Amino acid sequence: MRLGLPDSVLFKRYGTWWTTFLEGIGVQVLLPRATWEDSLKLGQNAMPSEPITMQLFVGRVLELSTEVEGLLIPDISPGAEPGSRGAALEPWLVDLPTMLGQRFSLPTIYKIPPRLDVQETTGMAVRLGQALTGNAQVVRRALDRLQVGLKPQVSPEPLWQKAGYISVGLVADPLLLEQEFLMQPTMTALEQAGLHPILMNTMPRPRAIEEGQRINANLLEIDHETIGSAKLLAAKAAVRGLVYVSQPNASAGQKLLERSAKNTKKPTLMLEWGALETEQIEAFASSLS
Repeated sequence: MRLGLPDSVLFKRYGTWWTTFLEGIGVQVLLPRATWEDSLKLGQNAMPSEPITMQLFVGRVLELSTEVEGLLIPDISPGAEPGSRGAALEPWLVDLPTMLGQRFSLPTIYKIPPRLDVQETTGMAVRLGQALTGNAQVVRRALDRLQVGLKPQVSPEPLWQKAGYISVGLVADPLLLEQEFLMQPTMTALEQAGLHPILMNTMPRPRAIEEGQRINANLLEIDHETIGSAKLLAAKAAVRGLVYVSQPNASAGQKLLERSAKNTKKPTLMLEWGALETEQIEAFASSLS
């Protein structure tokens, strides 16, 4: 059996582990081969009014859908209900696998957790592995070899200061922030203005989520991560200000970032992906000098 694993939405959090596990039980895993640019064009044609991250992801999914018997899709907000706050405006974040299945004719979709967790990931791997192979012993052997990869990893400290640059925190929807292809223009523009961007995902995720829950308990976990990370970044002495980057066609996410910026005591700059204004960025950099 061949399974497809799209490699854009939070892929770095889980992709390598799941690829290794599935290959360990004899399942062929296919990753997209198209360029990021071609995938984005495909997704934009299929869904012209959706956020850029979803367009890119759908482009990767559609490429794989003709080559595999099943797709592994991350459940971005496990346990979230359709009535969760933000669901009406951002349904992709609430139940991505179901939304894909409703919009497109796809092979069998298998939900996987969007993060690595001993209990959650192991449970899903056992169920999926058993369903695919019918051999519990093979599944258990593969899991035993990968248990070390499920233990919490200590993230290295970011480079808080860079000679000749002003350090700023960079805050965005994690789906956007962790996609280097989409974020590179923003990173380049900030650096050219003399700013050293420190990504919010350098903050410890459990602490960020806990902080976000204290700020507003009635949000999706991924939103807790965003606003919690912003607060932790703003508390760092080396960080002189925060730059927020929103996605077009993601109104709920934009409002979330705007509220976070409003409650931040340090200087902030609001940007929209795809509409970077050099003068605006340079003026912000000058205000921090």
